[in-house]
Amino acid sequence: MGMNQKIFASILFLFSLFTIFLSYLLIFYPFVLNLCERGYSNCLSENILLGIASPFYWSTYLLPPFFLGLIFIKKEIFWAWVKFIPWFALPALLLIIVSPTIDQPFQMTPGRTSVTETMVQLIVGLSVLFIAFKYWRLRRK
Repeated sequence: MGMNQKIFASILFLFSLFTIFLSYLLIFYPFVLNLCERGYSNCLSENILLGIASPFYWSTYLLPPFFLGLIFIKKEIFWAWVKFIPWFALPALLLIIVSPTIDQPFQMTPGRTSVTETMVQLIVGLSVLFIAFKYWRLRRK
């Protein structure tokens, strides 16, 4: 038998909370992770700080409440969502990876944090619409 829907959604929820917490530590307290000496707050490279930690911390705030909501939806709708979301999440992830680390205001290029925030909003919005449509179709039957 496959993985239970509630367990899978709970793992997504806990993983999203963990990544936000880890990003918080990377940005504000890198010495807790033994990445810097105590007292040095700006010792991480720009690629780690602005390319990884900042987008996760500042842009993925919508994911934990959304994943928490996934725990309570019907099993059929959840597994339909699991089949639907990779078609949007994988291109969004690719776009995030290839975006520049920081904003380029004079070149009109958004930074990774802005791109991540936009992609998370798009994915959560599409997911909510998809789930609402599935509930509507299920109710019509």
